[in-house]
Amino acid sequence: TSDGTLRSVTCLNPTIGTQQPFEVILRHVPENVTEAEFLIPASPAVKVPLRFDNGVCKALITELPGGGIGWLKIPEL
Repeated sequence: TSDGTLRSVTCLNPTIGTQQPFEVILRHVPENVTEAEFLIPASPAVKVPLRFDNGVCKALITELPGGGIGWLKIPEL
């Protein structure tokens, strides 16, 4: 956003194999946001809890299929 708050992250698996779940570090996420949604085209949205550890926000992303793309949507509160 214009004030620097993170609202989305795109994840891409450029390999032909499935990417197992992985953790991402997210910067500039308000600490009162506790979950996000991970969306993969043609799949239902998955709720992803956001964890704060010493001011660092982390999220565990679900697996991505080979050649797949996903979008982590961080809500506005």
